[in-house]
Parts: sequence; C-alpha cells; structure tokens
Amino acid sequence: MPAHQAKFPLPIFVVFLLFHIVTIGVIAAKSPFPTDLDEYDHISYIFHVDGDPRLMPDYDAMRLIDLDDPSVFIDRTNPTNHPPYYYLLLSTLVDPASTTLASAVKRLRLANMVLSGAAVALILIAGFRLVEQPEARFVFAVVVALCPKFGVMGGMINNDNLGLLGGAIAFTGLVGIAKGRLTIGTACLIGGGFVVASAAKLTAGLLIGFLVVYAHLPLAKRLFRLSRDIRAYVAVLLALLAVGMAPYIANVVVYGTPHYVGEGMFPEHDLLVDPITYLNWFVYAMFQSWATFETDLFNAAALVTVLGLTIWGVSRAGPWAPAGRRAPGAVTATASLAALCCVLVINIVFVYAAHRATGTLQGINFRFYLPIWPGVVLGAAMAVATMAQPAARIATAFAVLALMLYSQTVPLVRAMGSG
Repeated sequence: MPAHQAKFPLPIFVVFLLFHIVTIGVIAAKSPFPTDLDEYDHISYIFHVDGDPRLMPDYDAMRLIDLDDPSVFIDRTNPTNHPPYYYLLLSTLVDPASTTLASAVKRLRLANMVLSGAAVALILIAGFRLVEQPEARFVFAVVVALCPKFGVMGGMINNDNLGLLGGAIAFTGLVGIAKGRLTIGTACLIGGGFVVASAAKLTAGLLIGFLVVYAHLPLAKRLFRLSRDIRAYVAVLLALLAVGMAPYIANVVVYGTPHYVGEGMFPEHDLLVDPITYLNWFVYAMFQSWATFETDLFNAAALVTVLGLTIWGVSRAGPWAPAGRRAPGAVTATASLAALCCVLVINIVFVYAAHRATGTLQGINFRFYLPIWPGVVLGAAMAVATMAQPAARIATAFAVLALMLYSQTVPLVRAMGSG
C-alpha cells in the first residue's frame, strides 16, 4: 500500500466536517421556528416528558404546546409516537416554567448540532479507514458531508439526528469487522449503534437491524464455531440487540403493535389512489425530500448518480467471494443496500395500508433513511475505486462534487434568500 494512501487525510476530514458544521449552524440560526419537519411535534414531546418522564409514554395523552406559552398544552393531539429516550435526554436542557420558547429552541437546536456533528465525524473517520484510493475517499467525504438532509436535520430539533448517530456508531463497528476485528469492542459498537438507532425511532432500528443481520451472514461459519472469543462477541451483540428491541416489545405488550399509531398521526382525506399511482407518488416524495428545501432536475441527478454508483460498486465488489478476494467494505456496502431495500418495502406496505384506511399520502421522507446512508455512500466510493483509468476517477469525483454541492447549497441559499 503506498504511504500516501495509508495516512489519515486530516485536511479532507477537517474541511468537510467544518462544511457540515457551518451548514447546520446556518440552518439552526436562520430557520424560523417551527419548521415543517415536525419541530413543533418534537419540542412538544420534550416539554411533555419534562413533566411526565415515563419510559413507557402514554401517547394518547400527549398534546402540542402553546407557542405563546410553552408551559401550556393546547387541546391538539401530538402525533409523534417514537420512544421517549431522545426527548428525555433533551428535556434536561429546558424548563417549561422558566425557559422561553426562543431560548429552548436555541438550546435544543444546538444539542442536535452536537449529535449531527458527532455522527458525521464518526462516519468520515470510519469510512476513511476502509476507503484508501484518493478519488474514492474524496467521493465518500463529499457524499457524506454534502448530503442535503444531513445539513437540514442537523440544524433542527428532530430525533432523526439521534438515528443518524446510531447509524454512525454501527457503521464504525462494521468497519472493524471489515478490518478483521471480531472483538467485544466491535460488538459494543455494532450493538450500541443499534440501541441508539432504535431509541430514536423504529425505522432507524429496522435499518440498522437488517444491516447487522446481513453484514454477519458471510461470517456464519465462523460464528457457529463458538470459540471462546466468538462466544463473547455473540453474547455481547445479542444482549445489545435485545436492549434495542425492548421499547418495541413493550409496545406490543401494551398496545398490541410495535409501532403505535394514534389519533392525528394519519389525518383522514377522501381521495384513494391505486397501487401504481401510490408507488409513483412514493418515488416522487423520496426525490422531493432529498434536497435541502426544494428539488429540481439537478437535485434528482445527484441522488440518481450516488445510487447508481452504489449499485455498480456493490456489483463489482464481490461481497460473497472468499474474504481474500473481495473488496474491503464490500459486505458492509452490500448489507446496507439490502437493508435499505427491505425497509423501503416495509414502509411502502405500511404507508399504503394507512392510505387505504384513511386516504392520507403523508409520512414519506428521505430523512427517515439517513442511518443507512454511510453504507450506501461506501458502495459509491467503492465504484470509483474500481475505475482503472485515473481520468475516469477524477472526472467522476468532480461530477459528484458538482451535483452534491448544487443539491446541498443552491436550494438552501434560495430558501434563506426568500426568507
């Protein structure tokens, strides 16, 4: 391995991490509260658990706060149905009786900036350990740090930031596996990432859960040998997986379903659509929600390019080949793509069932899938690394940079200018 490839690229890391931090700082400072990405619901949940700090919330009892007086709840149901841990953590930063709404928003957005910044830093560090080819490493940094929804969510009050941190921790552990380290520390990272993601929301837990399962399939023979070290690894991993599933098992016991759906989550409408029309809307909504605030042809091109590179990279990585013949990270990238596909199918079935019951077409957003993005980006970087011609690698890297920079900054500048 050439020496220049083995070194950690500190300048690239600093530049892209700072770009992310500046972006989320601008969004946190300039976005009027509440934004239309559920900030009102989330801050109301935080104020609710401040006064009623249960590990098993009474979702039916939760109401939205009065924006003129956050110590008062109005007679309007809070549709948020996530586990309480994110909200319990952030409730330590506010006191509804003495904290003004403006002060609470500032503190809570800053806390989310910390979660998001830590997640992106972890993803970059872990990814750089696997991706050593310079142009591929550059593409990895670009697509992570300039992911539009990373920037948007990092400056807002939203539990997707905790889900992203969980995905980052699990991704770091899976990089350890790719490096051949099946240790207790690796198990703590992978299982701990699942716990954090599951503590944020069910979709994040499903994404990381499927990722963990699929990433361990090539290790099945080694795991079943149950040597002394493997027994410790498996025991720690299974224990943490059980902890992560606990909130949803509790929901099954109390509510009869792992994902509680209460009044107000799916407002009723009158128009029902057929499955094909619904799928067209689903795809449209995913692309629409990819960009910072609004989408257009170039935004869509950025997402299509990244996903296309990921599919190509996975197809050429040989994830099921013997360990010595597959590309580093091939299993993680393949497992990430497989997990994404599984959860997309689950979400399509669930939301279409809700649509058939209520007529709603709400509930689909690219940000739900942020925890799996590091592995998807890894596949795109691997595609660049497999290109034999330096000119092709450089051209691809600059094309990705241009598309991602446009997708992340142009809609943001437009929105800030119009605001």
